[in-house]
Amino acid sequence: MKMTKAFTMIELIFVIVILGILSAVALPKFQGVRNQADIANVKAQLSTIRAAIANDRQRRIIMGCNLYAKKGTGTFNCVNNAYAVGTDYNSINNGGLFGGVLTAPLTNSNTVGNWYTADATDDTYKYILSDGEITFKYYDSDAASNLRGTLDCNTSTSATAPCSTFD
Repeated sequence: MKMTKAFTMIELIFVIVILGILSAVALPKFQGVRNQADIANVKAQLSTIRAAIANDRQRRIIMGCNLYAKKGTGTFNCVNNAYAVGTDYNSINNGGLFGGVLTAPLTNSNTVGNWYTADATDDTYKYILSDGEITFKYYDSDAASNLRGTLDCNTSTSATAPCSTFD
């Protein structure tokens, strides 16, 4: 009689139990990874946006204008340190500060991993996480002097990313 080597049923059950225990321990640790990656993405993009606001401000100062980018659409035209009457100013929505800065463009789709604004002329911008959304507010030249040119966290419905995460 020829003997063949094989696993017994007990050995197979033992291996399955060990794999089950390992997966029960490891899976909860990986569930928050997507949200943590999104938070890191927001922090990186927020840093880039803030740098773009500062860069735009420096460009304006060099041109003799002491104003920050405004919300809305139009092109830059600062006359006598005031925005030209009728509309001409650099937009943070359409080709201005957010143009080419964000890796995820502003959309009207509030899906996870995207920047979102319901109104292109609104001064609030949201980033959607898997456990909530973070709302940022841009303060232009019309804001109080200590807020001008800032993009700050306004509210957060995320348990893992309160506004203090983005200060």
